[in-house]
Amino acid sequence: MMFLFVVELEVTFFGKEIKYVHAYDKNDAELIAVQRIIKELQCSKEDISTILVKKINHN
Repeated sequence: MMFLFVVELEVTFFGKEIKYVHAYDKNDAELIAVQRIIKELQCSKEDISTILVKKINHN
């Protein structure tokens, strides 16, 4: 079952980016968010720092 995660990233020269992604776990969520940022901003993985990965609960 996939869950919704919020991933907060700090990108050199661009600042803070927040991505909402569907993933099976925190590691997958972080990987998906980083790949999206790399594609969108044309930056390298070394320019990205993960600040927060949090599962969003739906009741």
